[in-house]
Amino acid sequence: MSRIKGVLSYLKHYGFASTVNLVYEKLFSEKKRFSPKKQRRVPPLPREYNKREIAEAEVKGEKRILYTVHYFYPERSGGTERFTLNMAKEAKKRGNIPLVLVLDANLSEGKYTHRLGNMMYRYYEYDGIRCIGIRHKKAPGGLYYKNVILDDGDMRAFADYIINEEKIDLVHSTYPQPFASFLDECMALGVPYTVTCTDFAMLCRYATMVDSGGDFCPGAMRGDRCRSVCANPLCRDFEKRCVSAEKILMGAAYVTAPSAFVARILCEEFRGLKVAVIPHGISDSFAVSYRKRSKIRHFLYAGTLSYLKGVHLLVKAFSRLECQDAELVICGDGEEGYKRSLMRGADSRIRFIGSVQKDKMPEIYSSADCVIVPSMWYETYNFVAREAAITGAFLIVSDIGALPEALQSGGISFRAGDEDSLYEAMKRALEINPSDIQKSEWQSLDDEGDCYERIYNFSIKQKE
Repeated sequence: MSRIKGVLSYLKHYGFASTVNLVYEKLFSEKKRFSPKKQRRVPPLPREYNKREIAEAEVKGEKRILYTVHYFYPERSGGTERFTLNMAKEAKKRGNIPLVLVLDANLSEGKYTHRLGNMMYRYYEYDGIRCIGIRHKKAPGGLYYKNVILDDGDMRAFADYIINEEKIDLVHSTYPQPFASFLDECMALGVPYTVTCTDFAMLCRYATMVDSGGDFCPGAMRGDRCRSVCANPLCRDFEKRCVSAEKILMGAAYVTAPSAFVARILCEEFRGLKVAVIPHGISDSFAVSYRKRSKIRHFLYAGTLSYLKGVHLLVKAFSRLECQDAELVICGDGEEGYKRSLMRGADSRIRFIGSVQKDKMPEIYSSADCVIVPSMWYETYNFVAREAAITGAFLIVSDIGALPEALQSGGISFRAGDEDSLYEAMKRALEINPSDIQKSEWQSLDDEGDCYERIYNFSIKQKE
């Protein structure tokens, strides 16, 4: 019954055509894109990017900072949501007034207490941070959030209202794609904004750089490749999408990315764009002390259990190890069918412990000799690899995306999607003495907060 209600709610919000296309994508297109039978080749990718330095500036007094993000706590808790919450807390710690604006695109109408034209909104608080959840009563053009739209009058009117109502000094969009009209209105109002790209949504409607045929995409090519490979009724004009995205990025006071990998892709697509790379800060709680064993025997996977994360490859490769005192702990949750298939293929040395509370993760990492991140797609940062490295765990990661950047103090990379390569990497790890592993040093949340404080100050100064 709840599934039927969900479909009816989608029909009311997005319209018949968009709902049908969405269902088709979920049931058919995504299975084709992420087929386990697909052999993916990594295309040649740019090695350089236009680096943007962080300028010094000072602004006296508190700043009212609005963060815009597509999802947020308590409904969603991914990497972008964590980054947004961390930066809002860091801003508050520095005497500023943060406010998080969340696109609650799929919440029911009854959740909202306020209305402005076609926009419904609600106020709530999460972990000491004020938030506003918004959605259209009737979505413009169906699944608008898949596109980059500058002429959404409802979103522009809401931007004008909330910026004046809350006396916003600066906007930090930690997921800019669905807020393009909002940010374009900021330009019109003279309100500076910063954009952080935590994935590829500004140039890829799938946000993953995996095309409809299941191949890694070499780039949008101003929409030409999107049109020829990823044609879709939900996005008819890919060139316009790229032009709109470029306007938003070029109009930002700063564009930032959490990894050099993301920066390279952005700068290749949007020529002339400069990007400041600011790795996400890691909590000091992960810098714990723990005596490791004399040999690597305790392997760990932590994260979502999904095909894209390559957990099935890990289970198969580990099961081939002849070392009987080795152990693999799999921490996390995922789709039930996939979990059952993993458990069927696991031997007695593999333990599934399910989801673990966030405050328990430092202990989980510290008890592991080696943490494995076997992702089969372009990770744009990956918190797990950095958090584990800080505890002194040895790392084995796929050789694509931003994962190799995590091997700051050593580790092994293997060919993504290649079971044999992962197996060989684990065999090599068995010969390593954990006491020889140096703990990595990643910037803290305080360091990251300082970087963005300087960016905020400079952006406001530029507009004065």
